Amino acid sequence: MKKIRPISIEIRNFLGIEDCKVDFKEGVFLILGQNGAGKSSLLEAIVFALYGTGVRYGRKSPADYLHSGRSDCQVRFCFLRNGKKYEVLRRVKSSGGTEALLIENDSVVATQRSNVDKELQRIFDTSYDSFIATFFLPQGRATYLLTAKRSEINDIVFDILFPKKVLRVVQEKVNELVKNLHAESEKRQARLSDLRDRSDKLSQQVSAEKIAFLNNRLSQLYKEIESKQEAVKVVEQERQLWEQIKQIENTLTTLKAERLKLIEAAEEEKKISLARSLNGEFQILANLREKVDYLQKEKKKSTQQMELYRSGLLQAQGELKKLREKQNELERQLSILYTDRERFHKIELQSEPLINELSQLETAVVFLEREKNELHDSLSQFDRQLTEKQQILQKQGAEIRKLEDEFDSVKEKSLLWMAHEIAQNLQDGDRCPVCGSTFRKIYIDKVEGDARRYQQLKESMEKVQKQIQQAELETKSLLEQKEKTLARANQTEKDLLAKTQKIESIKEQLTKLGFESSLRNKIQDVSMKIEKTLQQRTEIQSKVSKLEELTEQSSKRIEELSKEEHQISSELEQISKNLIEAEKEFHEKLKQIGFTPVEFEIYRAKQPPQEGAVQILQKIELEIERNVEKLSQLREAVKMDFEMCEKEYKKLSIELEQLKKEREENLKQKAVLEHVLQELKVIEEQKLILEKEYKSIDAEYRIAQAVKETLSAREFQSFVTNIVLDEIRVRANDILDTITDGRFKIRVNENGFVITDGGIERDASGLSGGEKTIVSLALAISIAETTAGQMEAFFIDEGFSSLDEENKLRIANALKQMEKLNKVIGFVTHDQQFADYFERKLIVEKGGVVRWQ
Repeated sequence: MKKIRPISIEIRNFLGIEDCKVDFKEGVFLILGQNGAGKSSLLEAIVFALYGTGVRYGRKSPADYLHSGRSDCQVRFCFLRNGKKYEVLRRVKSSGGTEALLIENDSVVATQRSNVDKELQRIFDTSYDSFIATFFLPQGRATYLLTAKRSEINDIVFDILFPKKVLRVVQEKVNELVKNLHAESEKRQARLSDLRDRSDKLSQQVSAEKIAFLNNRLSQLYKEIESKQEAVKVVEQERQLWEQIKQIENTLTTLKAERLKLIEAAEEEKKISLARSLNGEFQILANLREKVDYLQKEKKKSTQQMELYRSGLLQAQGELKKLREKQNELERQLSILYTDRERFHKIELQSEPLINELSQLETAVVFLEREKNELHDSLSQFDRQLTEKQQILQKQGAEIRKLEDEFDSVKEKSLLWMAHEIAQNLQDGDRCPVCGSTFRKIYIDKVEGDARRYQQLKESMEKVQKQIQQAELETKSLLEQKEKTLARANQTEKDLLAKTQKIESIKEQLTKLGFESSLRNKIQDVSMKIEKTLQQRTEIQSKVSKLEELTEQSSKRIEELSKEEHQISSELEQISKNLIEAEKEFHEKLKQIGFTPVEFEIYRAKQPPQEGAVQILQKIELEIERNVEKLSQLREAVKMDFEMCEKEYKKLSIELEQLKKEREENLKQKAVLEHVLQELKVIEEQKLILEKEYKSIDAEYRIAQAVKETLSAREFQSFVTNIVLDEIRVRANDILDTITDGRFKIRVNENGFVITDGGIERDASGLSGGEKTIVSLALAISIAETTAGQMEAFFIDEGFSSLDEENKLRIANALKQMEKLNKVIGFVTHDQQFADYFERKLIVEKGGVVRWQ
């Protein structure tokens, strides 16, 4: 949607406006002013900002839009579009050079005229011709759309209400849809071809005879396998009996070996019991040894800690001495820094008034330099203009002299010729009709004269004389302006010199005071050094306090550790004596039971069995007896020896495996055939689905192709514009009913707009000036209302002067109804009577002075 709402416009030296700014307000308002005040220039500036060209001079040189005698002009137009704020700036110089700038939400998006024009065209997507035929009706264009040809009407309406870029997007999407549907159609055709080929190949691989043969052979194999499995079961029962016999024989071997071990274990039990009887005495001895080890470790630990604390104390005392020396040095540096800062502050206070005055003078010098350059540029321009005027005067002087010479020659001949002509009709004694004296006939030769050339030379001389007078007046005016400008330039140079001398004087005073440009930096540096030194002093003081506290704590801890070491030494000496006596008693008891210390450790570590070796030996004997009896029973039950049983089992297993293998092969072949049949069924189903999809896609493709061809056709544009024009026509007729009491109706045919006047059809071009104005305004209002959601601005320039009082009132009432559109709507007029119908007015005075009333 092309939504544009004007915010403001600033104009300088554009057509009839020298300098003005307008902030637009929502609603209907009138732009009122005398002829030549700049009303039309105000609206043309909007067109110029948006399209880089106005209406008055069309697409000629942009320099034509400069205010008379100015070196440049500038237009700055600010507007909203779809929630974004845009600002377009255009500047034109008298040399013909142009500058352009486009800003979107305070960010530059385009520079240079061509780039700005391209970006604005993208934003609006409305042509220059469409814009000035609908949303801005300049002088002389109010009736253009009404009398336009049907093709022109269609182009303008379609351009405004159906953006080209939207149509392009729709066409691209339809083209893409056609392409995609065509590709999908070809995919379906290729897939159908593949499925048909696969179906033919699979049909050759399968037949009903193959499946019947496989079913018969599988039935035979199942019977043979069942018979072999029964035979294998019989042999397996014999093998199970032999397995039991083997297991019992292995069990008996294990039980007999276990019986021998149990006899040895009974002796081992006795030794474990003796070793465990001394556990109490051994535990007392172990406790004493652990305590001695613990006390020795504690004594060593205490000694190491005392050495560590003594070393730390010496190091802390050395660091404390260094920190106190550094503390004294920082105090000395602080004293120097405080003195420097006080001196710098004093210079700064004394220099501040001079610095402020110097800043003001330097600012004034910059402005004076700029003014001087501008004045010199103006003087140069005056010199150029005076030179041009002098050249013109010289050229015109030469021309007037040439004309005078020719005039004198023609004048003498013309007078003689006229006298001769008059004399031809007079007789002697007649009164002369020129001078009134008595005529005397004299015979002279006939003189040829050119009265027409005489009159032409006379008129040419008068015309050139007027041009010379005009050039002399302009030269005089330029000389006066030059004198004024020269006086201003001299005064500016004097002021500049005085302020420059004053600047030098102030700089000398500042030098005497000792001021430097880096004084503020020096004060900041000194303050930072003071702050840093104070911080260092605080840090050192903190370290000194911590080290003093650490020294005191270390001394106390050394004293405490010394006492602890003495206590540990006394306790260690007593426990060591107790340990020696306990070891002596324990070794005596070991001798009594016949154990060495090593043997004692071995048997003490062993655990006695939960059940005694003698009891377990009895159970083993009973188990051996039961297994011997069971083994005898199994040997009587077997019917064939072990080797024959294994041989028969192996033979039957091989035969059974071969039958199963053949069965599996036949099952696989059957499964393959069944799979082929199933695949053929699936392929047929897929073919049906694909054929259905192909028909659907092909139908969609044909529809999309038809839409593609329709969008590219001229008929589509006509169809769209017919719908919109019908809406515009209905609204325009409603307005005409109100302002003409139903006299006029408007409709559209193949040639353009046709007007029904009291039931009689009339061509729009055949209406009178006032009638055209009424119908054109009704048409313009209806377009503005129809596009209410798209263009939020509407302007008409001088469309009411040809209306009578009654029609002015009706048009005014119709225009006031446009308040409901929430647009910025302006109408230009110099007709005070028409202006009285409106409350809100934008008054434009001579020179472009603008104010709201």
